[in-house]
Amino acid sequence: MTLAMMGARQVAYSILAMERKEHEKQWLMDFYNESHRKRIRQHVLFADFWYTSNGQFTDLIDYTKEIAETSGLN
Repeated sequence: MTLAMMGARQVAYSILAMERKEHEKQWLMDFYNESHRKRIRQHVLFADFWYTSNGQFTDLIDYTKEIAETSGLN
């Protein structure tokens, strides 16, 4: 649900920016594509870890930190 909501919000802001001619249309479309794909990859990585790890999820904190770091987050 979060992916859908974030994607929809970004599309709405992109449309507004296009109408206001704040950025070039192609740049906005490329930015949306890149950022939404990045969010999807992060979600897939987390879901893969979540569902394939052991039942105790002992590595969860370290693995989520690793995913965050690859995305430039602390």
